[in-house]
Amino acid sequence: MKRKKLNLLIALFVLFFYLVSSYFIYSFNSIKIGDEFEQQYYDIVTATASEDFQSVGEFIKFVDMNTTRFPSRFELYEIADEKPKFSAKSGSMIYVNIYHGDTGKGEEVFCFLDDYINNEISEKLGRINLNYALVRFDYNMADGKCVPVFAQFENIMNGDLSEEIVFSEEPAQYSCVYSENDIDTEIRFDYFLIDADKNSLHQKTYALIDNELEALDLDEAFDNCKNSISGPEMFMTYNTVFINGEEYFYIGHGRINLFAETISSDNFKGYMYEQTFVFAVVSAVIFILINKYYSKREKLNEAKQAFISAAAHELKTPLAAIENHSECIIENVMPQKNDKYIRTIHSECLRMNKLVSDLLQYNRLASAEKIEKTACSLSDIVNEEAKQYLLSAHDKNIVLEMDIAPDINIKANENLIALVVDNYLSNAVRYTANGGRIMIKLEKQKLGFRFSVFNEGSKIDKETAATLWDIFYKSDKSRNSSDNSTGMGLAICRQILEFHNFRYGFDNKADGVEFWFKN
Repeated sequence: MKRKKLNLLIALFVLFFYLVSSYFIYSFNSIKIGDEFEQQYYDIVTATASEDFQSVGEFIKFVDMNTTRFPSRFELYEIADEKPKFSAKSGSMIYVNIYHGDTGKGEEVFCFLDDYINNEISEKLGRINLNYALVRFDYNMADGKCVPVFAQFENIMNGDLSEEIVFSEEPAQYSCVYSENDIDTEIRFDYFLIDADKNSLHQKTYALIDNELEALDLDEAFDNCKNSISGPEMFMTYNTVFINGEEYFYIGHGRINLFAETISSDNFKGYMYEQTFVFAVVSAVIFILINKYYSKREKLNEAKQAFISAAAHELKTPLAAIENHSECIIENVMPQKNDKYIRTIHSECLRMNKLVSDLLQYNRLASAEKIEKTACSLSDIVNEEAKQYLLSAHDKNIVLEMDIAPDINIKANENLIALVVDNYLSNAVRYTANGGRIMIKLEKQKLGFRFSVFNEGSKIDKETAATLWDIFYKSDKSRNSSDNSTGMGLAICRQILEFHNFRYGFDNKADGVEFWFKN
Protein backbone atom coordinates (compact mmCIF):
# COMPACT_ATOMS: atom_id res chain seq x y z
CA MET A 1 0.00 0.00 0.00
CA LYS A 2 1.30 3.45 -0.91
CA ARG A 3 2.34 5.83 1.83
CA LYS A 4 -0.25 8.52 1.03
CA LYS A 5 -3.10 6.03 1.02
CA LEU A 6 -1.96 4.48 4.30
CA ASN A 7 -1.60 7.91 5.94
CA LEU A 8 -5.13 8.79 4.82
CA LEU A 9 -6.57 5.53 6.17
CA ILE A 10 -4.82 6.01 9.51
CA ALA A 11 -6.03 9.63 9.71
CA LEU A 12 -9.62 8.45 9.11
CA PHE A 13 -9.17 5.63 11.64
CA VAL A 14 -7.83 8.01 14.32
CA LEU A 15 -10.60 10.52 13.56
CA PHE A 16 -13.22 7.78 13.87
CA PHE A 17 -11.95 6.73 17.29
CA TYR A 18 -11.66 10.36 18.34
CA LEU A 19 -15.32 10.95 17.47
CA VAL A 20 -16.46 7.71 19.14
CA SER A 21 -14.54 8.47 22.34
CA SER A 22 -15.82 12.07 22.25
CA TYR A 23 -19.37 10.74 22.06
CA PHE A 24 -18.79 8.52 25.10
CA ILE A 25 -17.28 11.44 27.02
CA TYR A 26 -20.25 13.59 26.03
CA SER A 27 -22.72 10.85 27.06
CA PHE A 28 -20.97 10.41 30.42
CA ASN A 29 -21.07 14.15 31.15
CA SER A 30 -24.66 14.46 29.89
CA ILE A 31 -25.82 11.77 32.32
CA LYS A 32 -23.89 13.44 35.12
CA ILE A 33 -25.33 16.90 34.39
CA GLY A 34 -28.84 15.48 33.96
CA ASP A 35 -28.59 13.73 37.35
CA GLU A 36 -27.30 16.92 39.01
CA PHE A 37 -30.14 18.88 37.43
CA GLU A 38 -32.79 16.54 38.84
CA GLN A 39 -31.04 16.32 42.22
CA GLN A 40 -31.02 20.13 42.51
CA TYR A 41 -34.79 20.38 42.36
CA TYR A 42 -35.34 17.29 44.49
CA ASP A 43 -33.20 18.92 47.21
CA ILE A 44 -35.20 22.17 46.95
CA VAL A 45 -38.55 20.42 47.29
CA THR A 46 -37.24 18.42 50.27
CA ALA A 47 -35.83 21.54 51.95
CA THR A 48 -38.90 23.75 51.44
CA ALA A 49 -41.17 21.06 52.88
CA SER A 50 -39.34 21.08 56.22
CA GLU A 51 -38.29 24.74 56.59
CA ASP A 52 -40.32 27.67 57.86
CA PHE A 53 -39.15 30.86 56.12
CA GLN A 54 -39.47 34.22 57.83
CA SER A 55 -40.44 36.23 54.75
CA VAL A 56 -41.25 35.99 51.05
CA GLY A 57 -37.88 37.55 50.27
CA GLU A 58 -36.08 34.89 52.31
CA PHE A 59 -37.83 32.14 50.33
CA ILE A 60 -36.93 33.77 46.99
CA LYS A 61 -33.36 34.24 48.17
CA PHE A 62 -33.21 30.55 49.12
CA VAL A 63 -34.38 29.26 45.74
CA ASP A 64 -32.19 31.77 43.89
CA MET A 65 -29.12 30.63 45.83
CA ASN A 66 -29.79 26.96 45.08
CA THR A 67 -30.78 27.22 41.41
CA THR A 68 -28.13 29.53 39.99
CA ARG A 69 -26.45 26.76 38.00
CA PHE A 70 -29.43 25.76 35.86
CA PRO A 71 -32.27 27.94 34.46
CA SER A 72 -35.31 27.96 36.73
CA ARG A 73 -38.26 30.06 37.81
CA PHE A 74 -40.25 29.81 41.04
CA GLU A 75 -43.60 31.56 41.36
CA LEU A 76 -44.99 32.03 44.88
CA TYR A 77 -48.74 32.38 45.61
CA GLU A 78 -50.71 33.21 48.71
CA ILE A 79 -53.58 30.85 49.41
CA ALA A 80 -56.64 33.05 49.79
CA ASP A 81 -60.16 31.58 49.83
CA GLU A 82 -58.57 28.32 48.67
CA LYS A 83 -57.36 30.07 45.53
CA PRO A 84 -53.81 31.09 44.75
CA LYS A 85 -52.90 34.79 44.60
CA PHE A 86 -49.57 35.82 43.04
CA SER A 87 -47.05 37.05 45.60
CA ALA A 88 -43.53 36.98 44.07
CA LYS A 89 -41.29 35.11 41.68
CA SER A 90 -37.61 34.22 41.63
CA GLY A 91 -35.12 36.04 39.44
CA SER A 92 -32.48 38.73 39.76
CA MET A 93 -32.48 40.29 43.21
CA ILE A 94 -30.45 42.35 45.67
CA TYR A 95 -30.50 41.43 49.35
CA VAL A 96 -29.48 43.89 52.07
CA ASN A 97 -29.14 43.01 55.76
CA ILE A 98 -28.69 46.07 57.99
CA TYR A 99 -27.49 44.94 61.40
CA HIS A 100 -27.71 47.54 64.21
CA GLY A 101 -25.00 46.88 66.75
CA ASP A 102 -26.52 49.09 69.46
CA THR A 103 -29.84 47.23 69.51
CA GLY A 104 -28.69 43.82 68.34
CA LYS A 105 -31.51 43.76 65.77
CA GLY A 106 -31.33 43.30 62.01
CA GLU A 107 -33.35 44.74 59.16
CA GLU A 108 -33.68 42.86 55.86
CA VAL A 109 -34.47 44.36 52.48
CA PHE A 110 -35.27 42.14 49.44
CA CYS A 111 -35.33 43.91 46.12
CA PHE A 112 -36.58 41.97 43.06
CA LEU A 113 -34.96 43.46 39.96
CA ASP A 114 -36.67 41.73 37.00
CA ASP A 115 -39.39 44.38 36.61
CA TYR A 116 -36.75 47.16 36.45
CA ILE A 117 -34.22 45.69 34.03
CA ASN A 118 -34.12 47.06 30.47
CA ASN A 119 -31.67 46.27 27.67
CA GLU A 120 -29.11 48.87 28.81
CA ILE A 121 -29.18 47.68 32.42
CA SER A 122 -29.08 44.04 31.31
CA GLU A 123 -25.93 44.72 29.28
CA LYS A 124 -24.21 46.25 32.32
CA LEU A 125 -25.33 43.50 34.67
CA GLY A 126 -24.05 40.94 32.17
CA ARG A 127 -20.50 42.22 32.77
CA ILE A 128 -20.70 41.54 36.51
CA ASN A 129 -19.23 38.23 37.66
CA LEU A 130 -18.12 36.64 40.92
CA ASN A 131 -15.18 39.06 41.15
CA TYR A 132 -17.58 41.94 41.79
CA ALA A 133 -18.93 43.00 45.18
CA LEU A 134 -21.94 45.24 45.79
CA VAL A 135 -20.69 48.31 47.73
CA ARG A 136 -23.66 50.70 47.50
CA PHE A 137 -27.40 50.37 47.02
CA ASP A 138 -30.01 53.15 46.94
CA TYR A 139 -33.71 52.36 46.98
CA ASN A 140 -37.24 53.52 47.77
CA MET A 141 -40.11 51.72 49.50
CA ALA A 142 -43.61 51.80 47.96
CA ASP A 143 -46.51 49.77 49.41
CA GLY A 144 -44.01 47.54 51.24
CA LYS A 145 -42.15 46.87 48.02
CA CYS A 146 -38.47 47.74 47.46
CA VAL A 147 -37.89 49.84 44.31
CA PRO A 148 -34.22 50.00 43.16
CA VAL A 149 -32.70 53.41 42.31
CA PHE A 150 -28.93 52.95 42.11
CA ALA A 151 -26.36 50.15 42.60
CA GLN A 152 -22.57 50.22 42.50
CA PHE A 153 -20.40 47.14 42.04
CA GLU A 154 -16.60 47.05 42.47
CA ASN A 155 -14.16 44.45 41.22
CA ILE A 156 -12.43 42.99 44.28
CA MET A 157 -9.56 41.74 42.11
CA ASN A 158 -9.03 45.12 40.46
CA GLY A 159 -10.33 48.10 42.42
CA ASP A 160 -10.15 50.34 39.34
CA LEU A 161 -13.02 48.44 37.69
CA SER A 162 -16.56 49.24 38.75
CA GLU A 163 -20.07 49.20 37.34
CA GLU A 164 -22.73 51.76 38.25
CA ILE A 165 -26.35 50.84 37.52
CA VAL A 166 -29.02 53.54 37.45
CA PHE A 167 -32.47 51.97 37.75
CA SER A 168 -34.42 55.20 38.21
CA GLU A 169 -33.91 58.97 38.13
CA GLU A 170 -36.13 59.39 41.24
CA PRO A 171 -34.36 60.58 44.40
CA ALA A 172 -33.61 57.73 46.79
CA GLN A 173 -35.13 57.53 50.29
CA TYR A 174 -32.54 55.06 51.53
CA SER A 175 -28.86 54.59 50.80
CA CYS A 176 -26.74 51.69 52.04
CA VAL A 177 -22.96 51.89 51.71
CA TYR A 178 -20.48 49.18 52.64
CA SER A 179 -17.98 50.30 55.26
CA GLU A 180 -15.41 48.27 57.19
CA ASN A 181 -15.04 50.98 59.86
CA ASP A 182 -18.72 51.30 60.83
CA ILE A 183 -18.96 49.37 64.12
CA ASP A 184 -22.45 50.41 65.21
CA THR A 185 -24.16 49.52 61.95
CA GLU A 186 -23.01 46.67 59.73
CA ILE A 187 -24.47 46.31 56.24
CA ARG A 188 -24.29 42.97 54.48
CA PHE A 189 -24.94 42.84 50.75
CA ASP A 190 -25.76 39.91 48.54
CA TYR A 191 -27.03 39.76 44.97
CA PHE A 192 -28.24 37.20 42.46
CA LEU A 193 -28.28 38.11 38.80
CA ILE A 194 -30.39 35.50 37.06
CA ASP A 195 -30.10 35.64 33.27
CA ALA A 196 -29.20 39.32 33.34
CA ASP A 197 -27.01 38.96 30.25
CA LYS A 198 -29.27 38.68 27.20
CA ASN A 199 -26.49 36.88 25.29
CA SER A 200 -26.08 34.17 27.92
CA LEU A 201 -26.38 30.45 27.29
CA HIS A 202 -29.60 30.31 29.36
CA GLN A 203 -31.47 33.16 27.68
CA LYS A 204 -33.60 31.03 25.33
CA THR A 205 -34.26 28.49 28.07
CA TYR A 206 -35.51 31.21 30.44
CA ALA A 207 -37.78 32.55 27.70
CA LEU A 208 -39.21 29.05 27.20
CA ILE A 209 -39.75 28.61 30.96
CA ASP A 210 -41.59 31.94 31.23
CA ASN A 211 -43.79 31.13 28.23
CA GLU A 212 -44.72 27.76 29.68
CA LEU A 213 -45.51 29.25 33.09
CA GLU A 214 -47.65 31.94 31.45
CA ALA A 215 -49.63 29.30 29.53
CA LEU A 216 -50.05 27.12 32.63
CA ASP A 217 -53.58 26.61 34.02
CA LEU A 218 -53.12 27.87 37.59
CA ASP A 219 -56.24 26.17 38.97
CA GLU A 220 -55.14 22.84 37.49
CA ALA A 221 -51.66 23.31 38.93
CA PHE A 222 -53.14 24.08 42.35
CA ASP A 223 -55.28 20.95 42.15
CA ASN A 224 -52.10 18.94 41.44
CA CYS A 225 -50.40 20.30 44.55
CA LYS A 226 -47.45 18.30 45.79
CA ASN A 227 -46.98 16.60 42.41
CA SER A 228 -43.74 16.72 40.48
CA ILE A 229 -42.83 15.97 36.89
CA SER A 230 -39.17 15.36 36.15
CA GLY A 231 -36.96 14.28 33.27
CA PRO A 232 -33.35 14.61 32.12
CA GLU A 233 -34.02 18.15 30.80
CA MET A 234 -37.18 19.34 32.57
CA PHE A 235 -38.50 19.59 36.11
CA MET A 236 -41.90 20.89 37.26
CA THR A 237 -43.18 20.86 40.82
CA TYR A 238 -46.36 22.15 42.48
CA ASN A 239 -45.87 22.37 46.22
CA THR A 240 -46.54 24.26 49.41
CA VAL A 241 -44.21 26.07 51.79
CA PHE A 242 -44.67 27.78 55.14
CA ILE A 243 -43.59 31.44 55.36
CA ASN A 244 -43.81 33.07 58.79
CA GLY A 245 -46.33 30.43 59.81
CA GLU A 246 -48.56 30.93 56.78
CA GLU A 247 -48.95 28.30 54.04
CA TYR A 248 -48.04 29.36 50.50
CA PHE A 249 -48.27 27.58 47.17
CA TYR A 250 -45.41 27.67 44.69
CA ILE A 251 -44.70 26.41 41.20
CA GLY A 252 -41.10 25.48 40.43
CA HIS A 253 -40.08 25.03 36.83
CA GLY A 254 -36.59 24.20 35.59
CA ARG A 255 -35.24 23.37 32.15
CA ILE A 256 -31.86 22.78 30.56
CA ASN A 257 -30.56 22.33 27.06
CA LEU A 258 -28.54 19.22 27.86
CA PHE A 259 -26.36 19.47 24.76
CA ALA A 260 -25.46 23.13 25.39
CA GLU A 261 -24.94 22.56 29.12
CA THR A 262 -22.63 19.60 28.47
CA ILE A 263 -20.34 21.10 25.83
CA SER A 264 -20.05 24.36 27.80
CA SER A 265 -19.25 22.64 31.11
CA ASP A 266 -15.72 22.91 32.49
CA ASN A 267 -15.68 19.17 33.17
CA PHE A 268 -16.43 18.28 29.55
CA LYS A 269 -13.98 20.88 28.24
CA GLY A 270 -11.26 19.50 30.52
CA TYR A 271 -11.83 15.94 29.28
CA MET A 272 -11.84 17.11 25.65
CA TYR A 273 -8.62 19.10 26.07
CA GLU A 274 -6.93 16.04 27.57
CA GLN A 275 -8.34 13.72 24.91
CA THR A 276 -7.36 16.06 22.07
CA PHE A 277 -3.83 16.31 23.45
CA VAL A 278 -3.54 12.52 23.83
CA PHE A 279 -4.92 11.87 20.33
CA ALA A 280 -2.65 14.54 18.84
CA VAL A 281 0.41 12.95 20.47
CA VAL A 282 -0.63 9.40 19.54
CA SER A 283 -1.44 10.46 15.96
CA ALA A 284 1.90 12.24 15.64
CA VAL A 285 3.75 9.17 16.95
CA ILE A 286 1.86 6.86 14.57
CA PHE A 287 2.51 9.09 11.56
CA ILE A 288 6.19 9.48 12.49
CA LEU A 289 6.63 5.71 12.91
CA ILE A 290 4.80 4.92 9.67
CA ASN A 291 6.71 7.49 7.66
CA LYS A 292 9.95 6.36 9.28
CA TYR A 293 9.08 2.79 8.34
CA TYR A 294 8.28 3.77 4.76
CA SER A 295 11.39 5.93 4.51
CA LYS A 296 13.47 3.04 5.78
CA ARG A 297 11.77 0.65 3.35
CA GLU A 298 12.23 3.05 0.44
CA LYS A 299 15.83 3.56 1.42
CA LEU A 300 16.27 -0.24 1.61
CA ASN A 301 14.69 -0.66 -1.82
CA GLU A 302 16.95 2.04 -3.23
CA ALA A 303 19.93 0.34 -1.61
CA LYS A 304 18.89 -3.00 -3.10
CA GLN A 305 18.59 -1.45 -6.55
CA ALA A 306 21.95 0.26 -6.16
CA PHE A 307 23.42 -2.98 -4.83
CA ILE A 308 22.17 -5.02 -7.80
CA SER A 309 23.29 -2.37 -10.30
CA ALA A 310 26.72 -1.96 -8.74
CA ALA A 311 27.21 -5.72 -8.29
CA ALA A 312 26.35 -6.31 -11.95
CA HIS A 313 28.78 -3.57 -12.95
CA GLU A 314 31.54 -4.96 -10.73
CA LEU A 315 31.08 -8.53 -11.99
CA LYS A 316 30.80 -7.50 -15.62
CA THR A 317 34.40 -6.29 -15.87
CA PRO A 318 36.19 -9.46 -14.63
CA LEU A 319 33.73 -11.68 -16.52
CA ALA A 320 34.48 -9.78 -19.72
CA ALA A 321 38.24 -10.21 -19.14
CA ILE A 322 37.80 -13.93 -18.42
CA GLU A 323 35.64 -14.39 -21.54
CA ASN A 324 38.07 -12.49 -23.75
CA HIS A 325 41.19 -14.32 -22.56
CA SER A 326 39.42 -17.71 -22.66
CA GLU A 327 38.48 -17.14 -26.31
CA CYS A 328 42.10 -16.25 -27.08
CA ILE A 329 43.24 -19.55 -25.55
CA ILE A 330 40.51 -21.62 -27.23
CA GLU A 331 41.16 -20.11 -30.69
CA ASN A 332 44.92 -20.28 -30.07
CA VAL A 333 45.29 -16.69 -31.25
CA MET A 334 48.71 -16.15 -29.70
CA PRO A 335 50.00 -19.39 -28.17
CA GLN A 336 53.05 -17.68 -26.71
CA LYS A 337 50.70 -15.54 -24.50
CA ASN A 338 48.53 -18.40 -23.26
CA ASP A 339 50.39 -18.48 -19.96
CA LYS A 340 49.71 -14.77 -19.47
CA TYR A 341 46.04 -15.26 -20.35
CA ILE A 342 45.70 -18.06 -17.82
CA ARG A 343 47.31 -15.95 -15.09
CA THR A 344 44.92 -13.08 -15.92
CA ILE A 345 41.93 -15.45 -15.75
CA HIS A 346 43.14 -16.74 -12.38
CA SER A 347 43.63 -13.20 -11.08
CA GLU A 348 40.12 -12.17 -12.16
CA CYS A 349 38.65 -15.30 -10.58
CA LEU A 350 40.34 -14.44 -7.29
CA ARG A 351 39.00 -10.89 -7.57
CA MET A 352 35.50 -12.18 -8.27
CA ASN A 353 35.76 -14.57 -5.34
CA LYS A 354 36.69 -11.69 -3.00
CA LEU A 355 33.86 -9.60 -4.43
CA VAL A 356 31.31 -12.37 -3.86
CA SER A 357 32.61 -12.89 -0.31
CA ASP A 358 32.26 -9.18 0.41
CA LEU A 359 28.77 -9.18 -1.11
CA LEU A 360 27.69 -12.06 1.12
CA GLN A 361 29.24 -10.38 4.15
CA TYR A 362 27.45 -7.11 3.43
CA ASN A 363 24.14 -8.90 2.80
CA ARG A 364 24.41 -10.84 6.08
CA LEU A 365 25.03 -7.62 8.00
CA ALA A 366 22.27 -5.72 6.20
CA SER A 367 19.66 -8.42 6.93
CA ALA A 368 20.78 -9.25 10.47
CA GLU A 369 18.63 -8.01 13.37
CA LYS A 370 21.35 -8.39 15.99
CA ILE A 371 24.86 -9.72 16.40
CA GLU A 372 26.48 -11.75 19.16
CA LYS A 373 28.70 -9.70 21.46
CA THR A 374 31.20 -10.88 24.04
CA ALA A 375 33.82 -9.27 26.27
CA CYS A 376 37.07 -8.82 24.35
CA SER A 377 40.27 -6.79 24.35
CA LEU A 378 40.34 -4.05 21.73
CA SER A 379 44.04 -3.51 22.52
CA ASP A 380 44.84 -7.11 21.53
CA ILE A 381 42.70 -6.88 18.36
CA VAL A 382 44.51 -3.73 17.18
CA ASN A 383 47.96 -5.18 17.97
CA GLU A 384 47.24 -8.44 16.10
CA GLU A 385 45.84 -6.65 13.02
CA ALA A 386 48.74 -4.17 12.94
CA LYS A 387 51.30 -7.01 12.83
CA GLN A 388 49.84 -8.20 9.54
CA TYR A 389 50.74 -4.90 7.84
CA LEU A 390 54.31 -4.54 9.05
CA LEU A 391 55.69 -6.26 5.94
CA SER A 392 53.45 -4.27 3.52
CA ALA A 393 54.51 -1.02 5.19
CA HIS A 394 58.19 -2.05 5.02
CA ASP A 395 57.93 -2.84 1.30
CA LYS A 396 56.71 0.75 0.65
CA ASN A 397 59.19 2.29 3.11
CA ILE A 398 56.24 3.53 5.18
CA VAL A 399 56.96 4.67 8.74
CA LEU A 400 54.41 2.80 10.88
CA GLU A 401 53.93 4.41 14.31
CA MET A 402 51.74 2.87 17.02
CA ASP A 403 50.37 4.31 20.27
CA ILE A 404 48.09 1.59 21.63
CA ALA A 405 46.82 1.88 25.19
CA PRO A 406 46.77 -1.46 27.04
CA ASP A 407 43.80 -3.12 28.72
CA ILE A 408 41.02 -1.45 26.76
CA ASN A 409 38.22 -3.98 27.00
CA ILE A 410 34.89 -3.74 25.21
CA LYS A 411 31.78 -5.84 24.65
CA ALA A 412 31.63 -6.52 20.92
CA ASN A 413 31.78 -9.09 18.17
CA GLU A 414 35.52 -9.69 18.09
CA ASN A 415 35.69 -10.92 14.48
CA LEU A 416 33.65 -8.04 13.10
CA ILE A 417 35.59 -5.36 14.99
CA ALA A 418 38.82 -6.97 13.77
CA LEU A 419 37.42 -6.67 10.23
CA VAL A 420 36.89 -2.92 10.73
CA VAL A 421 40.41 -2.42 12.10
CA ASP A 422 41.81 -4.47 9.20
CA ASN A 423 39.93 -2.36 6.66
CA TYR A 424 41.14 0.92 8.20
CA LEU A 425 44.75 -0.36 8.12
CA SER A 426 44.58 -1.79 4.58
CA ASN A 427 43.19 1.50 3.23
CA ALA A 428 45.90 3.45 5.05
CA VAL A 429 48.68 1.30 3.51
CA ARG A 430 47.05 1.36 0.05
CA TYR A 431 46.68 5.14 -0.10
CA THR A 432 50.00 6.10 1.51
CA ALA A 433 52.78 6.91 -0.93
CA ASN A 434 56.25 5.33 -0.67
CA GLY A 435 58.17 6.85 2.23
CA GLY A 436 55.00 8.15 3.89
CA ARG A 437 53.84 7.80 7.49
CA ILE A 438 50.96 5.95 9.20
CA MET A 439 49.95 6.52 12.83
CA ILE A 440 47.79 3.89 14.63
CA LYS A 441 46.38 5.16 17.91
CA LEU A 442 44.10 3.64 20.58
CA GLU A 443 43.48 5.82 23.61
CA LYS A 444 41.32 5.79 26.72
CA GLN A 445 38.75 8.52 27.17
CA LYS A 446 36.46 9.51 30.05
CA LEU A 447 33.51 7.65 28.60
CA GLY A 448 35.36 4.87 26.80
CA PHE A 449 37.91 4.73 23.99
CA ARG A 450 38.90 6.22 20.62
CA PHE A 451 40.64 4.26 17.84
CA SER A 452 42.15 6.09 14.85
CA VAL A 453 44.37 5.44 11.85
CA PHE A 454 46.13 8.41 10.25
CA ASN A 455 47.95 8.21 6.92
CA GLU A 456 49.81 10.86 4.99
CA GLY A 457 48.28 11.63 1.62
CA SER A 458 45.76 13.73 -0.20
CA LYS A 459 42.65 15.01 1.62
CA ILE A 460 39.11 13.81 0.92
CA ASP A 461 36.98 16.44 -0.85
CA LYS A 462 33.31 17.20 0.04
CA GLU A 463 31.89 15.40 -3.00
CA THR A 464 33.78 12.23 -2.14
CA ALA A 465 32.90 12.49 1.56
CA ALA A 466 29.15 12.34 0.75
CA THR A 467 29.45 8.80 -0.67
CA LEU A 468 32.55 7.55 1.11
CA TRP A 469 30.68 5.04 3.29
CA ASP A 470 28.34 3.84 0.54
CA ILE A 471 28.51 0.43 -1.05
CA PHE A 472 30.94 0.03 -3.99
CA TYR A 473 32.57 3.41 -3.33
CA LYS A 474 36.11 3.74 -4.66
CA SER A 475 38.33 6.75 -4.49
CA ASP A 476 39.57 5.74 -7.92
CA LYS A 477 36.66 6.86 -10.04
CA SER A 478 37.92 4.86 -13.05
CA ARG A 479 37.59 1.62 -11.01
CA ASN A 480 40.92 0.39 -12.28
CA SER A 481 40.97 -3.39 -12.29
CA SER A 482 44.52 -3.40 -11.00
CA ASP A 483 43.22 -2.09 -7.72
CA ASN A 484 42.40 -5.13 -5.63
CA SER A 485 39.69 -3.21 -3.72
CA THR A 486 36.04 -4.18 -4.20
CA GLY A 487 34.79 -0.80 -2.98
CA MET A 488 32.75 -2.41 -0.20
CA GLY A 489 35.12 -2.12 2.76
CA LEU A 490 33.86 1.10 4.32
CA ALA A 491 30.23 0.15 3.66
CA ILE A 492 30.78 -3.08 5.63
CA CYS A 493 32.58 -1.09 8.36
CA ARG A 494 29.58 1.24 8.62
CA GLN A 495 27.20 -1.71 9.09
CA ILE A 496 29.40 -3.24 11.78
CA LEU A 497 29.96 0.02 13.71
CA GLU A 498 26.28 0.91 13.62
CA PHE A 499 25.43 -2.55 15.01
CA HIS A 500 27.74 -1.75 17.94
CA ASN A 501 26.35 1.79 18.33
CA PHE A 502 29.85 3.15 17.83
CA ARG A 503 30.37 6.58 16.36
CA TYR A 504 32.66 6.73 13.35
CA GLY A 505 34.01 9.11 10.73
CA PHE A 506 37.08 10.73 9.27
CA ASP A 507 38.92 14.05 9.62
CA ASN A 508 41.09 15.81 7.07
CA LYS A 509 44.38 16.78 8.68
CA ALA A 510 47.07 19.18 7.49
CA ASP A 511 49.09 16.43 5.80
CA GLY A 512 46.67 13.54 5.47
CA VAL A 513 43.46 11.83 6.59
CA GLU A 514 42.48 10.21 9.88
CA PHE A 515 39.76 7.55 10.09
CA TRP A 516 38.33 6.79 13.55
CA PHE A 517 35.64 5.12 15.61
CA LYS A 518 34.75 5.40 19.31
CA ASN A 519 32.04 4.47 21.77
